[in-house]
Amino acid sequence: YSSSKKEIGDQINFLLDKRGSLVLKPSEGRGSRGVVVIDKNFNKNSFYHGSKELHISPDNFFQDYFTSFNVKEQYIVMERLIEPVFDLDILAWDNKPINMVTRRRLNPAKPNNGHIIETNTKMLEIGIKVVENFKLNWIFDIDFMMSQNGTPRVLEINSRASGSLCVSISAGIPIFENMLRLLNNHKVKRNDFLDQMIVYPYTALGVKIDNKTKIKYS
Repeated sequence: YSSSKKEIGDQINFLLDKRGSLVLKPSEGRGSRGVVVIDKNFNKNSFYHGSKELHISPDNFFQDYFTSFNVKEQYIVMERLIEPVFDLDILAWDNKPINMVTRRRLNPAKPNNGHIIETNTKMLEIGIKVVENFKLNWIFDIDFMMSQNGTPRVLEINSRASGSLCVSISAGIPIFENMLRLLNNHKVKRNDFLDQMIVYPYTALGVKIDNKTKIKYS
């Protein structure tokens, strides 16, 4: 964590010399707001997959961005992780996981564009440790990316249900139903889903013509 402009600049230069790239992001925030990826291989500024995540070269960062950089809060300067991006949904009770499912984002920058249900043993093991060590109950989720050697790295632990939890529900994981069963001291249901299942969103509009309803997809 860094809160002074000089300290942030020093840490950025250290990681650029050591790794050639890094990520600068606010210690508190939502989604990709305020996230900056600095890489020696970038030639021009761009926003990653249409998100708010800025990709920028070191020269452009220090010349155009850092000069007007206003430190109002703490920032994290960290190594740049790589795709894919995973979400791990967990329902925990009495410090034990009841339901757990890992899902890989089809679009790493946009979690609402669909997922592949993809079992990742290492991430599930991390989820179990998080539940036990933090003594968690209820529904929460963990976001993952990969280090350069392919090891899962925790991006964040959210103490609430994921905004895209409906993906896991649609895939057959009875998280909400089991939550109610636990509250009423009923036996929980087991997971029932297919590995590598793809779940993606769609929208539909109904148009009524001559008392007949036609569905248009958009």
